[in-house]
Amino acid sequence: MRCAVIYRSDLSKPCGGLLSEDSQRSLARYDITLPKDVLVDPQIFAVKTIDLEAGLVRHYQRTYLNMDQRQPYPAGKSRT
Repeated sequence: MRCAVIYRSDLSKPCGGLLSEDSQRSLARYDITLPKDVLVDPQIFAVKTIDLEAGLVRHYQRTYLNMDQRQPYPAGKSRT
């Protein structure tokens, strides 16, 4: 598996800090685990959506992991 993470280091936070369920599944398929020190608060378990035209508010379950991509990888471990 090959992976590229591209972001500008001069921004306050790189985009892509949420890891989707499909991405988590792909990592697991290759036996890749995330160190817990890359996880940050808040962890998101639901998304609130508002349809202004219809006047509807809905909550949808989400299983994203909120991560800090700038967190250094543990010493002695490879990202590949």
